Amino acid sequence: MSTTTTTTNSFQSDLISLAVLIEIGKGYGSGLYLATESAIYLVTARHVFWKAQVDAQTKKVKAFNLISPVVNILSYSVNSDFESADQVQVDLRVLFNNKQLSFSHTHDVCVFKLGDIASDGKMNLVQGVNKISPNLNINSAHLSMIKPFAEIEIAEDLYVIGYPKALAMIPTNAFNFNKPLVRKGIVSGKNPNRTIVIDCAVYPGNSGGPVFITEKRIEQTERGMRMSDKRYLAGIVSKFVPWLNNRFKPPHHVENSGYGLMVAFDEVQKEILKLG
Repeated sequence: MSTTTTTTNSFQSDLISLAVLIEIGKGYGSGLYLATESAIYLVTARHVFWKAQVDAQTKKVKAFNLISPVVNILSYSVNSDFESADQVQVDLRVLFNNKQLSFSHTHDVCVFKLGDIASDGKMNLVQGVNKISPNLNINSAHLSMIKPFAEIEIAEDLYVIGYPKALAMIPTNAFNFNKPLVRKGIVSGKNPNRTIVIDCAVYPGNSGGPVFITEKRIEQTERGMRMSDKRYLAGIVSKFVPWLNNRFKPPHHVENSGYGLMVAFDEVQKEILKLG
């Protein structure tokens, strides 16, 4: 087994580097490393790894097929200059067969174990995960930083972080699409199935990326009262909400409405518990 050190970020200064880039086949997605007391997990949207097979007659999903068995995951360490990414290569088949990978059949969530944390704070990578870069300094959020679905309120400020690489399909030098981008929005609505509508545009490549909610709090210090920002992990990006452009004659086409849909982290926790 390979061994590497881990760091858990407080969200206060290096929020952007918590998002990871997932390369799978010819596609991309985003994700997040999440730490518990004993392990590190990779969290992303189910559809980044799995393609739903739909029955032609019933229109119901009858199976999920891997898009590609091997994926590459690129991440940046704390205080990164975003010039050199740490990289691991993952064989999803090995993880699945070893019961180190779990995905929801009802929600757009997939989780797999990256490694176990030893008593000295070092991480032992599980079988199927291989270090590609010389160094691997895992920058992870922590399970204790999750804000439950029940506590998320309408109109709270939020930040979406990820790799919307579809924006780079149009030739442009507006930004470096190999670096994560941040977008700000608000919570627009909550659904009974623990998905949340966000007033924040997301695009292909954002899928699986983390969504953070921010709160402003007044705290008492030795020097008096001060305002502070608290950031909580609220969910992961699932997809954009489309709207049908029917203002003109057919053929109509679907466009990005500017709203997105995220899955609350309660559903992520359920998949982690399945892995033990």
